Amino acid sequence: MYALLDKSQIKVGPRNYTYSFFKEYLDNNNIIFDLPFDFADTSLIINDDIKIVRVQDPIMPVHNSLTEQLAGPYYDISVEPITGYYTVADRDLTAAKNDLKAKAADERYRKECSGVKVTIQGTEVLIDTNRDARHIWFQSLMLLPAGVSQKFKFDREIWLNLTKEDISTVVSAMVAHVQGAFDWESAKIVEIDGAVDKVALEAVVIVEPAA
Repeated sequence: MYALLDKSQIKVGPRNYTYSFFKEYLDNNNIIFDLPFDFADTSLIINDDIKIVRVQDPIMPVHNSLTEQLAGPYYDISVEPITGYYTVADRDLTAAKNDLKAKAADERYRKECSGVKVTIQGTEVLIDTNRDARHIWFQSLMLLPAGVSQKFKFDREIWLNLTKEDISTVVSAMVAHVQGAFDWESAKIVEIDGAVDKVALEAVVIVEPAA
């Protein structure tokens, strides 16, 4: 990137060198100069006040985007190439907490719909726990007459004829699984609300790191 300096102030850029943008500034200030269409040097002196100088990409400082925010970029024009940089400032703690609560809600939904293993008729099967699947199981429990079985297909091509009691076992496991996800979120909300500063908030773990 390049910037046009006029009396030590950036007037154009920083941006990729484009002839028309830099030439427009010179024309508007009645400066006659044979500006090159392509430019790859470190700097180009136009007159005593104006020059075009290469700009280094600003270095992104290490920061926690939950509790900190970047200001800038700012540019140090006392050196060539011009150096860009950011400063790090603390975010509003309430806003950071709200963002973390939203992340907790997303993780709770993932947990809620992640499925639960249930042993039925001596066979362990994985039960889908997304909201559509739960509706199907609840409806089956409500509508299936006692003494009648209903065929269900599970993972690994497992087929089972389930009685009303079997379906009740599945529904109970689903309800407990879903409630566990909401209990987890509720506990995280308490933990988030209890954080008194950014250090405490950053210590709240929403997604466990992979092993």
